[in-house]
Amino acid sequence: MGPPPAILRAPAHRIPTLWALYRPLLRAATAAPLPHPHRRALRKHVRDEFRLSRNLGNLDRIRARLRDAEQLLHDLDCAPHSHSHLSRLRALASHLVSRPRPRPPTPPLPPSSTCIHRKPTPRPSILHATHFHPPLVRTRPQPLALSMLIFRRRQAAQKRFDRLAQARELERVARDVEREEGELGMLRGASGQGQSGGELTRREPAGEQGEGERWGDEWRGWIREAREKELTEQRRNELRIPPDLFRRASALNRQRERNSAEAALRRKQKKGREAAQGQPGAAGRAGGEAGQRTIRRP
Repeated sequence: MGPPPAILRAPAHRIPTLWALYRPLLRAATAAPLPHPHRRALRKHVRDEFRLSRNLGNLDRIRARLRDAEQLLHDLDCAPHSHSHLSRLRALASHLVSRPRPRPPTPPLPPSSTCIHRKPTPRPSILHATHFHPPLVRTRPQPLALSMLIFRRRQAAQKRFDRLAQARELERVARDVEREEGELGMLRGASGQGQSGGELTRREPAGEQGEGERWGDEWRGWIREAREKELTEQRRNELRIPPDLFRRASALNRQRERNSAEAALRRKQKKGREAAQGQPGAAGRAGGEAGQRTIRRP
């Protein structure tokens, strides 16, 4: 093998080439995104490789060492957290900063807003139509007055049920009190007068009304009133409107709506003809009538 080319041993070429490759390798090995022991081992490996290759004279071996060093430097520079990699990303993404921000999409309308423009649709009534309760035509959206009417009916019924349950509970307590008074003999007046009538009476203080009144009579009156009202409601619910009357009323309502629509269409056509023929409208006729009614003074 012949001697190496003189250019490889010339200091003007050898020192700048090795220094331009050695210094970036040391910097990249120090700033590599690796643990501290790994960075220290990588830095030591770069130094050892350059120290062992310092006296090489074979052109192929020198070219192979330089190629490996360039590849190592390229791998370190292209690491995800390297300075070169971040610089390239900033250069490529610089146009995104000056780009105008896109307008956010228009949010869709809420589903409830579509109900405003929708025609109300009649629904079956929740109550049977009777002579005392007219048919409640359900519509979507439901009017506030109809909602409050249903709420008040349910509230009144619930109050009646609660009062009935309270009266039954108090009436049971009154029976217990009567039984205890009968067992202890705490009756009004003499001890034998209370049982002569066959009923237990409540002892009242002097001067108060209620002679002969039993314990719980007030609550028993609540129970009777609630029962009578319930029977009245049942009798009213049985007085239902016959179906043929429903059909006749529906037919009359449809006929009235058709007549109103036809009358509105005729008025619109009449105004259109008057405007086309140039005849005076309602304002002109009204002005003429007002002029005729004016009283001329001498």
